[in-house]
Amino acid sequence: MLTLDQINAEWLQFEFYIKHYIKEPRSNKLWALYLQYMDRIKTLPAASNPKHHSAFPGGHIYHTNNVVKNALALHDVWVNSGVNVNYTVEELVFAAVNHDLGKMGDHEQVNYIDNPSQWHKENLGNLYAYNPELEYMSVPDRGLFMLQLHNIPVSRNEYIAIKVHDGLYADANKAYLMDHKLQCAMPFILHQADLMAARIEFEQQYLLAPKPEKKEPIQQRKQTKPKAFELVNNSDKSSGLVNAFDNL
Repeated sequence: MLTLDQINAEWLQFEFYIKHYIKEPRSNKLWALYLQYMDRIKTLPAASNPKHHSAFPGGHIYHTNNVVKNALALHDVWVNSGVNVNYTVEELVFAAVNHDLGKMGDHEQVNYIDNPSQWHKENLGNLYAYNPELEYMSVPDRGLFMLQLHNIPVSRNEYIAIKVHDGLYADANKAYLMDHKLQCAMPFILHQADLMAARIEFEQQYLLAPKPEKKEPIQQRKQTKPKAFELVNNSDKSSGLVNAFDNL
C-alpha cells in the first residue's frame, strides 16, 4: 500500500515525465487530460489482484512511473548495442506514460470497482472487479480512444507500441509480432519495460511480503469402529459368525 504522501510523490514524478520529455503543445494537452481525471487516476490500482502487480490505490501511477524508468534504461541498452534507433525518446516516453491509460475507464465510466463479492476477495484475492457498465474495449484500444477524444495526436510508432505493449500475451498482437516484422524496435522496448516493472512489483509486493500466520489445523474427531464390525467381534454374539470372519 502507498501512503497519501507517496501517491502525491508518484504523481509529481509522473508530471515530470510528461513535461520534461514531451514537447508542447502535446505536453499541455496530455497533462490537462490527466488533471481532468486526477482524482480517479491517483487512486487507480494497476491490477485487480495482488498476484498480478500493484493492486492498491495509487498502483497505476506507481507502475507507470516504473515502466517509464525501465523504458529509458532499456533505450540506453539498445543504443549501446549499435542498432538503428528509428524512434525518438519523446515517442518512447509518451507511449510508456499512456500504455495503460485505458485502465482508467472512459470519459463516463471507471474500469475498476470495489469487488462486491467478499468470497472472491477472501478466496481468490480479487480485490477489484471490472465495471459491468463500462463498454468493452481492450486496455490499449481504450487508451488510444481517450487520447483522440482529447485531440492529442499520436505518432505511428506510439500508436503501435501502445497497441501491442502486452506482447504475445494478447492474441490480437500476433499479426503485428509474428506474421509481420515491425520496422521499429520501440514496441519491443515498451513491452520489455512493462514486463520488467510488473515482475519486479510482483516480487516486491507479493513474493517478499510477510505471509499471514497459518492457522492450526482443526483436529479431526477420533474415528470409532463401525457398528457392524463391533457386532461381529462382540463375544455376546454368535461364535459361528465370529469364526467365519476369522477364517477369511
